[in-house]
Amino acid sequence: SVVLFGPGERSLRILPLLAGIGVVFLTWVTAKRLLPDVLVPVAVLLVALHPALIYYSNEVKQYSTDALVVLALGLLAHNVSSRTDDGPPLRRLVLAGVVSVWLSHVAVLALAGISVALVVRPLLSGDRRRAIRVALVLSPWVVSFLASYAVTMHSVENSTEVSNYWRHTYPHSVIGLPGWFFKLVVLALIWAYVQHFIAGLRHIYMDVTHAT
Repeated sequence: SVVLFGPGERSLRILPLLAGIGVVFLTWVTAKRLLPDVLVPVAVLLVALHPALIYYSNEVKQYSTDALVVLALGLLAHNVSSRTDDGPPLRRLVLAGVVSVWLSHVAVLALAGISVALVVRPLLSGDRRRAIRVALVLSPWVVSFLASYAVTMHSVENSTEVSNYWRHTYPHSVIGLPGWFFKLVVLALIWAYVQHFIAGLRHIYMDVTHAT
């Protein structure tokens, strides 16, 4: 953005702003696919009016880009059919994954979860060959991440400034791992509750629609 619009604070804020707008748009696309029409505006408003998303869409930070990348990966993963795990939709997901690990650190976590789900899915149906094929097709994003780590993240591994910034986020020793893991489990349970709540609203809406 600096190359296109010149040096300055406004130039630096353009990318986060565009990413924030993209998040709202992809939320609408996701909601259209997963929710009944009556709940689509609710999902879009919750995202569009979220204080943190508004704030980071106006800051020179990567967090709005993180949200945009994860939403895009989720949409691409949703397009992968259980019967064509090695088809074009999966290859598009892998291509996006190869690029996204250079744009967002959070993309690695999203891709890891997506990859596990896509590999386990054929295993549950007893198709080991397809599971291996899916794993091989997914492997390029892992290679891309390793290259990204070697080029960018490895250089800040021993940074005192980075360590001080994150020292209250992660445990300092093995002794602190149980408490830290417990917090993650609580957050996961809250997220699962939110998902079940949304699914419940969807079923209620469908029942009412069919009844009328």
